[in-house]
Amino acid sequence: MEKQKKRDIEKDLDIIFASALKEGVFPGAAVGFSIIDKYNVTSENYRFYGKTSTAEDATEVNRLTFFDLASLTKPLVTVLSLLTLIEKEVIRLGDNLGNLLDGYVVPKDKKGILLHQLMSHCSGLPAHETYYTKLLQLDPESRKESLIGMILEEPLQGKGVDYIYSDLGFILLGRIIEIHTGSELHDYFRNTVLTPLQLNDHFVFPAKEDGTGNTYAATEICPWTNRLLCGEVHDDNCRTMGGVAGHAGLFGTVVGTLKLSEYFCSLYRGTADYSLVSQKTIREVTRRRKGTNWSCGFDTPSKLYSSSGKYFGGRSIGHLGFTGTSFWCDLERGISIVLLTNRVCPTRKDERIKRYRPKIHDAIMKKILI
Repeated sequence: MEKQKKRDIEKDLDIIFASALKEGVFPGAAVGFSIIDKYNVTSENYRFYGKTSTAEDATEVNRLTFFDLASLTKPLVTVLSLLTLIEKEVIRLGDNLGNLLDGYVVPKDKKGILLHQLMSHCSGLPAHETYYTKLLQLDPESRKESLIGMILEEPLQGKGVDYIYSDLGFILLGRIIEIHTGSELHDYFRNTVLTPLQLNDHFVFPAKEDGTGNTYAATEICPWTNRLLCGEVHDDNCRTMGGVAGHAGLFGTVVGTLKLSEYFCSLYRGTADYSLVSQKTIREVTRRRKGTNWSCGFDTPSKLYSSSGKYFGGRSIGHLGFTGTSFWCDLERGISIVLLTNRVCPTRKDERIKRYRPKIHDAIMKKILI
């Protein structure tokens, strides 16, 4: 990237983030953006703002700060893991839930749900349920199996074509990965994705296993323990499951998240040094599904008021995390932007990030595309 263009972007970002911090939109943030040029050379850029919490003695956010990535777990962990299994022909996008959940009694109304419907949030399953209130009364070792049973008993709210963004579907997908690999979800992700891509130092899943002394951005005050969560999963259902699930649980740095975003671009362009997934597969799963803005596990830019802003192209993918995290990739142009914040600290009630997120993306994209 040209030096002047980079300086102009940084200047614009500094103004936007100074305003956001003054308003108290979030205690801290990290933003990373990159361009892969026609020679497959990547230019990465990072900016850091604010602190890891609202406490006076909180640490300043830096490139080693771990954020609770929340629903970014869905595309980064669950979808990537599923794609490796699809590539190996262990499972297929057209497989049904009755076969995918081998060993479970799948009710008749759910047996015909297809893998690609679960991945694109068109399974008909509800969006979210507060299972943790029941799970807390059970032995920790039995919670995962109990939760799968609860999900399978939920009445469907759609007919396989209606879009309902569903945590429940991705919890099932996480379990499907475990069934077909014989490994715990976090172990399979670490061994199959992070290790070959040399990203182990940038992700922790689950955070409770971390013994490295990493710095974490705090999230919200837990409603059932009344203490500030820091290095513990914000999502209640995931936390009661031990911090590992297909819909949430991953912690990561802006550097690691940007590297994975770039990886999606490289796979799409057929230039990845190490291909977990073929170009044909990644192009198929990132194609927008009929009647929705979603592809198989990724959001795509909506025509109006997209969180990606105004400038991401038609073949772009992204995802948001409830804690204030996001990534967007323009697959054809090779541009990636990652925004990590802890906007739920100390409360989830502040949603002003919705106004700032597209402004941040536009400030970067507009200058890059000039």
